[in-house]
Amino acid sequence: MLTEQTLEQLWELHINQTHKEKKKIWNLIRSKFYKWQTPEILFKIFRTYLQRCDADGSKVIVEKQLTESSLCALMARNEISAIHVPSFCPPDVAESLSRKAFEEYTHWKLEGIISTDMFYAGGSIPKEAADHNWIDFQRYFKEREDFVAKQRELSLGNWAVDRLRLDLDEKWPFGACLGKYLGQTLRPAIMRIMDAKNNLDISVPKQGLIHTDDFPRLKPSYGTFSANIYLKIPEKGGELYIWGVNLRKIQGIRGYISTQLLATLMNQGYVFDIKWQEEILRLLPEAHVIKPNVGDLVIFHSGRPHSVAPVTKGIRVTNQLFIDVRGKSPLIIRS
Repeated sequence: MLTEQTLEQLWELHINQTHKEKKKIWNLIRSKFYKWQTPEILFKIFRTYLQRCDADGSKVIVEKQLTESSLCALMARNEISAIHVPSFCPPDVAESLSRKAFEEYTHWKLEGIISTDMFYAGGSIPKEAADHNWIDFQRYFKEREDFVAKQRELSLGNWAVDRLRLDLDEKWPFGACLGKYLGQTLRPAIMRIMDAKNNLDISVPKQGLIHTDDFPRLKPSYGTFSANIYLKIPEKGGELYIWGVNLRKIQGIRGYISTQLLATLMNQGYVFDIKWQEEILRLLPEAHVIKPNVGDLVIFHSGRPHSVAPVTKGIRVTNQLFIDVRGKSPLIIRS
């Protein structure tokens, strides 16, 4: 257990590091980009100039278990859009974990201020939320061991996140490990909830809000991948949409400008503007739609455009984590 003094020192280091990040030229440009009210100018360019994206031929593969060949096809070569493993988590474990999730869950605000259609449950504070709040930063590290122990207890020693960590370590050629931040071990997963009471003041499109969590010009053996283990499935909604495009494959000056603007618009700043959502959808090919069942595992590159259909009846609960790929080195697991 971390002492209060250690946490305060970590927080000071975190604030200093965040301040340095904000001073980096790209982040400075991006902040000015939003501040200078450029969306209307961009909108005109978007409608008349930007180039439609063609599908890159990647598919969603369904398999009984993770294999080295499928992981390399997904993470090293970007040849497939996603891996879908049915029944990865036993149904009784999924039921136990999802039932616990309803006891306490908190609205997730991006950067601490932007409302979303997501909640995090069971004390499973995501690092993104902890980055913007001292109390959550304290809880993220201080309650980490308790959260993991409780998840394992509810799973009767059969937590699917542990199984996934072991599979990745054994089947990725360079192994896998938990990520660290300022010398402290990060959480291996969170519990994420979506339901019809989503606190958004906009009408969400049927496919959900298209976005990326990583830069969409995909590189071989590099990027951030999202893994979701489905613990409860809603009666209506909650489907996962993934667009099989790699913006790096769009050629020429016009293609490059198109991809840079599209990448910016799929980032957090514009995701919640329906006008932009309509334009993004217009430029993308037909999506892969995954309708998971309870216990299923899905892994995909978070730099591919993706969305989750709004939950209109029932509730959706997942164990969610990120996997960082950095060339010929161990996978980094974090949340």
